[in-house]
Amino acid sequence: MSIAELLAEHSRCGCLTRAEIEWFRSRGVERGALAYSFHDGQFAVKKDRVTFPGGPWFEFARYSRGHPSPVTACIMIARNCCGTAEDMVAWCPRTGQLATWLDRVSMLGEEQALAPRIHDTLVVHPDPLSWLRDNRRGIVIVTPYRAGSILRDAGPLQAKSIEQGRELYTLLSTADVPPILVPDPTEEVRG
Repeated sequence: MSIAELLAEHSRCGCLTRAEIEWFRSRGVERGALAYSFHDGQFAVKKDRVTFPGGPWFEFARYSRGHPSPVTACIMIARNCCGTAEDMVAWCPRTGQLATWLDRVSMLGEEQALAPRIHDTLVVHPDPLSWLRDNRRGIVIVTPYRAGSILRDAGPLQAKSIEQGRELYTLLSTADVPPILVPDPTEEVRG
């Protein structure tokens, strides 16, 4: 899927209502964190009906075939480590469900993970609400099994709680070792 197709799909999502914006504002989120910004290329938080069929992804209800109970979720464009719009993330504030559409990124704010930064640490938020409250500074882990390899190189991480710090430690200390193949000892190795 091209960037243009991704952005076209995002444009099909609905805009947040005034009541939804006020819900965010009552929880400490500034309007600017929800809006499109030409200056820094930030995309607006939108909403749509989605299903969470299991695994690390969601489906738009308009494409879902037979999956039960669509919910209204916030839809956010997610960028890869290079800053390119690569995927969308759905988050249902009511249920806490969080997933990617194409499974191409592992974090909201992933473009910040390896980028130079003014602050010494990379803030790891426990959920999108905390991330939006911080005006999208830092990251939110969406798919932990993929985020670990990026976060190992991201420098000092700042957790929001002791419990989250422990979870990060567990995530990062679990090595994602690829299969290692060795030559068959009965065959002669030729170099």
